[in-house]
Amino acid sequence: MPSKRNYVVLGKPFHNRIFFRLKLRGTYVFLSKELAISKSPLGRFVRREIVRIRVDFVLKIAKYLNLSLEEIERNIIWIGNNNSNGITNPKLPFDFSSRYAARFLAAICNDGCITNTHGKGSKFSYGSLQYYNNDLSLLSSIAEAAHSIFGGNPFKVYHRRNETFLMFPSILRDVLMEITDFQGIKSENNPRIPCISLRTLFFRQAGLNKQSQTKDVSCFIRINIGEK
Repeated sequence: MPSKRNYVVLGKPFHNRIFFRLKLRGTYVFLSKELAISKSPLGRFVRREIVRIRVDFVLKIAKYLNLSLEEIERNIIWIGNNNSNGITNPKLPFDFSSRYAARFLAAICNDGCITNTHGKGSKFSYGSLQYYNNDLSLLSSIAEAAHSIFGGNPFKVYHRRNETFLMFPSILRDVLMEITDFQGIKSENNPRIPCISLRTLFFRQAGLNKQSQTKDVSCFIRINIGEK
């Protein structure tokens, strides 16, 4: 996923652990140069003046302190865009090997979309992930599938004129944009359903491996926050 526009919140004990380990390494000025992170956000994060930190910053800190990706993911209590609701207690890495994942992808491909824009006049508009269906049992089923894959409560229900639809946080949009062709209106672009592969693919959210930059991907995908 785009690691510079997505943020995480770390659990307080783990956050404090990072604080003490970084403090032993040197001043904020020194650490800023070592980590290639601006002094102001680094200092404010370490002192817990802010709790949300960009994914790419977390990955730099993890590498500097020799922390594993798995340990970082276990201690993430929130993930999303800085201005979004995001997902509380996410199920990282996002696992697409289940029936719930197959149901969710098929539903978005069939009755959902990623809008081309969200809001007017914003150069930072990347669209929103939505699922339309007036059948409340189907809406409930897809909401359950989203929860099973991503954790938290990753959706809101909206009613507009004669339509009922689910809207999902931007983090889900970013994940699906990496593995599908779902952006835009279905009737206009006829998106493909991701094909099933016989092997497991591991994608790194800070940037896809160059050999995996196709849209024909597996239902056996686990989405990490990690590096290539």
